[in-house]
Amino acid sequence: MYKRQDFNRAIELDDDNFLAIGNRGGTYRLMERYNEALADFNRTVELDQNSGLAIGSRGQVYRALGRNAEALADFNRALELDPSLDWVVQERNQLQP
Repeated sequence: MYKRQDFNRAIELDDDNFLAIGNRGGTYRLMERYNEALADFNRTVELDQNSGLAIGSRGQVYRALGRNAEALADFNRALELDPSLDWVVQERNQLQP
């Protein structure tokens, strides 16, 4: 099982390590450390602007922060890039009344 410290070390060795940054962002999100998660997901999107996974994950953080307009925009963009992301559809549906 990976730990946040493992991701930190991987990022120390390569600060463009997309997977380590994204996984650490996911860990922060689960820990409800949303500002840190958002910073990591912003970085993953910066590294790959066409990653539906990264954009959808950032949308989850926006939703947790109550930033629903930004969450919806990210969910829609993620689905444009990768319509197979069923979890993004579920996340987006939770935003809509």
